Amino acid sequence: MKGTALVVSVGGSHEPIITAIGHVRPEFVLFVCSKDDPVTGSKGSYTQVLGKGNIIKTTISDEKATLPNIPTQLDLTDDMYDVVKIDSDEIGEPYQEITERLKELTAKFRRVVCDYTGGTKSMGGALLLAAVDNDDIEV
Repeated sequence: MKGTALVVSVGGSHEPIITAIGHVRPEFVLFVCSKDDPVTGSKGSYTQVLGKGNIIKTTISDEKATLPNIPTQLDLTDDMYDVVKIDSDEIGEPYQEITERLKELTAKFRRVVCDYTGGTKSMGGALLLAAVDNDDIEV
C-alpha cells in the first residue's frame, strides 16, 4: 500500500492548492474540478490542471496569464495526479462521484487527506460530505 493521497477542490486561485500540496507532500493528487459552464460558456477549473502553456495568472488582477498549470509548477508527472470533473453548483452527483474516488484511494493509500477550501461552495460541500462519511479520510 502506498503512502499519502491528497484530494483538493480547485477553484479560481491556484495558491491554496500549491500550499496544500507542499504541506501534505502526497504521492498522488486527485484534483476535483468544475466542468465547463454550459450557460455562460466559461471554462471549468480543470484548465488549471490540464491547460497547456501559461494559463494561470499570478494574481487575479494580472492582465495576462504567466504561469503554467499546477502539475507543471509542482513537477508532478502524469502518474502522480488525476482529475475528476463535476458540476460546480450541484451536490448530489458530485458527492457520489467523489465518494467512489475516495473508496478507490483508501484501497491504494495508507493515508488520504481532503482539502475542500477551493472551488465553489457546492464543490467544497460535496467533497467535505464525502470525506466525513468515510472514517479513513483526514480533512
